Amino acid sequence: MKLLRLIVSLFIFNALVSCSATKGLEDSEKLFCGTSVSFEDEENMSDRNSLMREIRLSYLKKNNSGIFNIKTGFYNWFDSTATSGWRHGIKYKIGAEPIVFKKSMVRKTQLRLENLLVGSGYLKSKVTCTDIEKNRRIKIDCEIKLNDRFRIDSVFYPSDTLPMTKELQSMYKIDFLKSGDFFQRKNIIKDRDAFVDAANNNGFPFVTSEDILFIIDTTKSDNKVDVHMQIKSATDSMKYKRYRYGNFYINPNFSLSEDLPTDTSEMIRKENYSIKEGYDFLKEKSYNKAMYITEGRIYNESKSKITSNRLLNLGLFKFVNIKTRLNENNRLDHYFNLTPFKMESVTFEIDVNNRSGNFWGSSLKASYVNRNIFGGAERFEISLSGGAETEFGDPFINTSDIALVASLTMPSIVLPFRPFKTFRTSLPKTFMSLGFNRQTRFNFYSFVSANAKYGFKWNETQEKSSFLVPLDLQWFNLLSTTTEFDSVLVNDVRLANSFETTVALGWSYEYVYNKRNKYNPINQFYFKGTFESSGNILYGFKNLFYNNPSSTFLGVQYAQYIRLTTDIRKYWAMDVGSIASRFVVGTAFAWGNSSEVPYAKQYSVGGSNDLRAFRLRRIGPGSFVADNPNDPTNQFLDQTGDIKIEANVEYRFPILGFFKGAFFVDAGNVWLLDNPQQPEGEFSFSNFYNQIAVGTGFGFRFDFENLVFRLDLAFPVRTIDTNGNFNWVLNDVDFFNSSWRSDNLIYNLGIGYPF
Repeated sequence: MKLLRLIVSLFIFNALVSCSATKGLEDSEKLFCGTSVSFEDEENMSDRNSLMREIRLSYLKKNNSGIFNIKTGFYNWFDSTATSGWRHGIKYKIGAEPIVFKKSMVRKTQLRLENLLVGSGYLKSKVTCTDIEKNRRIKIDCEIKLNDRFRIDSVFYPSDTLPMTKELQSMYKIDFLKSGDFFQRKNIIKDRDAFVDAANNNGFPFVTSEDILFIIDTTKSDNKVDVHMQIKSATDSMKYKRYRYGNFYINPNFSLSEDLPTDTSEMIRKENYSIKEGYDFLKEKSYNKAMYITEGRIYNESKSKITSNRLLNLGLFKFVNIKTRLNENNRLDHYFNLTPFKMESVTFEIDVNNRSGNFWGSSLKASYVNRNIFGGAERFEISLSGGAETEFGDPFINTSDIALVASLTMPSIVLPFRPFKTFRTSLPKTFMSLGFNRQTRFNFYSFVSANAKYGFKWNETQEKSSFLVPLDLQWFNLLSTTTEFDSVLVNDVRLANSFETTVALGWSYEYVYNKRNKYNPINQFYFKGTFESSGNILYGFKNLFYNNPSSTFLGVQYAQYIRLTTDIRKYWAMDVGSIASRFVVGTAFAWGNSSEVPYAKQYSVGGSNDLRAFRLRRIGPGSFVADNPNDPTNQFLDQTGDIKIEANVEYRFPILGFFKGAFFVDAGNVWLLDNPQQPEGEFSFSNFYNQIAVGTGFGFRFDFENLVFRLDLAFPVRTIDTNGNFNWVLNDVDFFNSSWRSDNLIYNLGIGYPF
């Protein structure tokens, strides 16, 4: 109700300050309220969705007064402001200036549509636009006659009269312009860009897109065109010549306030490059690993960019600026001007976090970092942190923890045998870490854990990355428990087994594919697959060399399990806002030496980042229902599983400046693989879909780009009753009933987007 009163108050405030979207306009001025189109021959339209999307993107910006004219109201709040300050922010950042109609907008809209239609293959299309006025508001209405869409008959590429075209004949692949396809300007642009890339990567650095022309011959019959690609005549005789790499000069102490220098008088010569004297704090072999280009080889722009990325990937430099210059031998000298970070630093951080569910906490962390501890870009970091955590919206439950972590990261693969082949786009890294943690959940238990890891990270391409941990050693020891917690363990053998003192010796591999659309970054596909194995290599080793192998390692029983998780996400840009979706499926099973997967590796649902209509660990496994659902102990302990299936869809849209909104639907549950003591929680292919919980709701986001605060209000629409049956409860939704709101409406606070 407080939120409802706040929204109502905002609208009342807006009414007082804005009154009307036309307030502040001169008598002769009118608001421009958008564009609409209609088609005389819609049957000639092919790929309707794509064409309409491009047409909508071509519209002139219309007036955006906001809901109930709220944006206009904020703009009109001040007649004038300074060029900065809070008043300027309210007027121009939160508010929106009215868009005043001008007669030239009609002609401009018509030309845009004509250009777009020709570029889509409708070469004989006709566009007629008029303006329509109503109540000091004007809308542009356009009628379109498409006529037939043209196809490509033949494509003609440059002859081999230029040395450049001779060289590129075997290297340039035609992918976008094909005989029989519809004529589209965007494919011409793609083909042009592909030709320029082929030239730049094969010794012709001065070729640009402005040098490539396409002539469209429309004199053919049957609605067909010929496409002729031509290369402009060069005014500079050196433009279309093929070049090789010259010398490489490195200045590792460059300031951005300086001009990009080409002075080599202070350079000292190394085997593969020259470096500014007095600044060789990085070992020569580290620079050699980063350099993906070689003196005397044919110039390749992609390899030069890879070299720049690798230098940044060392972690020592904020910026890498490259300047090229032809030397007296007509080779391209490269000047690498590197702006360094401080090599050593001590930092103190106060953190507010939302790590899982609705758990909020604060922590203090002190860290020491040395970015170049051994002179080869090895990063050493040690940190000590302590914090406390509580839950928002439930009984006050405290958690405290203290952690000590030390790590070493090296820009290479470190193995006792021949290392992996170096990947092109970035330098692979080896990391080692040691950690210790003590955590206390007051009124329940306290435990200590320690871990040691040794692994590798690398990026195969810009979209593909891998994370391999061949050695992952973890130790867990339950120090103390309360009587209340002991009673829970006595009644739940599975839970008791998962809290036993154990050591886990295993390995893991994580693969991430993150593909963004080049022309619209919001359109994105994301995949992450994680495989974890613990105790299995140790189990095999012991059985190979011992007749009766023990079930312990270092005097403690070791855990044996396998865990596989996939996380798939897809994002779509819309005319207003975007749609985000996620699908997660995971399974973990213990075998051999273990009867249960360790508690930290079990799955759960609920909380602010997945099933937002349910508290963390209040749903599942399967159709299990706790004896006392309101007992806070259950939230920490009982409702976890070996299998997880979850799906989420969220529509995100702007409201006012950094203030944004979302509508969402979440669904999922967790299950057990095999548990005779809890058969209602077991997974069954024939029945699992009947045990899916569903929630929906809406949320608000304060999106400050680098920091997002989130409030989601969610409620269940399919939930489990006291008899273990899942039922749709849409008919029970009643926002105006305080009892329903108290029992069903869940408030979720979060930092960052949920996915």
